[in-house]
Amino acid sequence: MQTRGFRRILLASMGRISRLFPLVILLVILLVILAVYAGGCATKDSGTEPSLSDPSAPAGQMQPVTGDRTGAPAAGAAGAPDSSDRAHSATQMMPDQGAPPSGQLGATNRGTGSSGSAGEAAVPQPTSAPSDGPSGMDAAGMAPEAMPPVSMDTMESAGMPPSEMEPETKEPILPPIEDPAEGGPFGVDRIDRVDGLNTHSLFVPDDVGSHGKHPVVIWTNGNGGSLSSLSYASFLTHIASHGFLVIADKASTSAREAEAASQVAAIEWALSENARTGGDFFERIDVDRIAVMGHSLGSLASFSTAAMNEHVATSIHFSGGLTDNPVGFDDAWLAEMHAPAAFLCGGNDATAGPSCEKDFAMAPNPVFYGVLGGASHLGPFISPRGGEYGRAAVAWYRWQLAGDESFADWFLGDDCVLCQRPWTGMQRDLE
Repeated sequence: MQTRGFRRILLASMGRISRLFPLVILLVILLVILAVYAGGCATKDSGTEPSLSDPSAPAGQMQPVTGDRTGAPAAGAAGAPDSSDRAHSATQMMPDQGAPPSGQLGATNRGTGSSGSAGEAAVPQPTSAPSDGPSGMDAAGMAPEAMPPVSMDTMESAGMPPSEMEPETKEPILPPIEDPAEGGPFGVDRIDRVDGLNTHSLFVPDDVGSHGKHPVVIWTNGNGGSLSSLSYASFLTHIASHGFLVIADKASTSAREAEAASQVAAIEWALSENARTGGDFFERIDVDRIAVMGHSLGSLASFSTAAMNEHVATSIHFSGGLTDNPVGFDDAWLAEMHAPAAFLCGGNDATAGPSCEKDFAMAPNPVFYGVLGGASHLGPFISPRGGEYGRAAVAWYRWQLAGDESFADWFLGDDCVLCQRPWTGMQRDLE
């Protein structure tokens, strides 16, 4: 009887223990997790990082390494990764924005370790950084100065919104200059016999094409004028010396339709010559940067071409207002203007002055309107290089055709260069 009672008690005790066994196991697991967590915090507070690469370390023991956060060993350290390894590592550490195109991201890793010894290797880098990472690090754990350059194409391919991209800086397409009133950096060849365009002469920058493609300026003289009139030839040579290919009408008539057609013929010739294999101007003319300009009657013809021809990128109109002009040009051309234009007239020009002012008031396109104090209808064209008109024209074309933003302040703002004596300037919608 005693034996049976003992067995009953033993069996009851074992049942109770078996019911408590899962709780005991769970308690042991929790204690192990707390111990591991406490050990990780102690390692972080010590200011070192674990290395898994030291072969002399006992199994399961991590050794501290020194160096910067890029994990790169000092120069000359054994096991240092070559440049291709560093590039691959940098690519992996970028935030998750999609895989960048080959060759654009991570081509060079500029981060280097501050110290190191033989046998130490780079610490494997995390693919993402904790939110409470150390200050001075980017989201990938790299110091800002260690990040490789990222191109605009890379950012676009990574899906970065345009608002977060840095704007591209546009460089002028022609050599820099300081004073547009002085002769430019190019010598000029004048060609009076032009195959396929015998009504025009060319003013060609020397060594054409040596600085890339040249913008084009189409010129038309005043009523009944020629290249030998006034200082037209000197003025056009000055324009060409700054890198612009000038195509100039040899002699003008009083027929407005003929002068407008002459400008269109010059544009078509430039397009054809740029595409003619083996020609002197093959792929040397910038057909996306074509301007028209003229004096008096030539200015009126330029209104027609600028309004009707899609190839015109800008225009300059000297002493040739269109509105209410007695010559009879179509005022409706003004309403069709679309490209930026400069209206330059003389303060004492009784012939075109009133029409110039009306043109500025009514033009729908971006316009600069400059009045040269004391100048007559012939204006500075009696001066070498076109005087103030030559200076203003080079500045305008440097900005509008050559992309030289350093000349924007010649025409923008209340204190623009051509808003000061002897000029009075106004502008609308220019940027």
